[in-house]
Amino acid sequence: MDIDDIKSRFPGKYDQHIEDMVNSLQHNKRVAEDAREPRGVVDRHSCSVEIGRAEQTELVNGEGPRMDIEITPHVGAGPFQLGMSFDDAMETARERGATVKHSPEGGRPPGKYVVKHSDVTLNFVLIFDAREQLDSVELWRFVNEDEDVNVSLDGLDVFRTPKKKLRREIERRGHTIDYNDAGFDGIADYNVILANASSQELPADPRTGFALYFDYLLVARKIAP
Repeated sequence: MDIDDIKSRFPGKYDQHIEDMVNSLQHNKRVAEDAREPRGVVDRHSCSVEIGRAEQTELVNGEGPRMDIEITPHVGAGPFQLGMSFDDAMETARERGATVKHSPEGGRPPGKYVVKHSDVTLNFVLIFDAREQLDSVELWRFVNEDEDVNVSLDGLDVFRTPKKKLRREIERRGHTIDYNDAGFDGIADYNVILANASSQELPADPRTGFALYFDYLLVARKIAP
């Protein structure tokens, strides 16, 4: 996906979020490769993963593999609520069995912080603004198709529903989608972006040969001016 192409199709809309996402692509291969490593043992000494230009923090979650994440527009993703403070978000992660490792030590926002689970390859990225408030949350699709993970938006399984069907269902419910062949879909009244943004191999649509599912979701306080 080329940022200039997206900007030409959607002039003035979503610029900062698009830029952050595209800047993340060059590093996402490393995240996907790391996600494929065996998950039987939680590495408490692993280094932070760098995605994009901001400093990252890795959160290693020791909970079981079953994971249900509800995307609530204007509210957040699962336990991470938009607008919550950095300290509250870190405490929420710890309460869910996470170990927090900063890079650099004691690093504070603004920036991105990766939530990495021990038993599943779905990754959260928490994005904080200069006020140390949670501004948006990225979710990167799990790698293994048989993982017991469900990410839902308005009752729809985001990462297992074929893209065409998901678009139809969202539009049937009265929401407008700005989308193009580059794989970027903006749902303005949800403040949600869906995309194919990673380097991982996904099941292909037998008719088109393109990825059958989305592999990236962003929910934000605001994605349009």
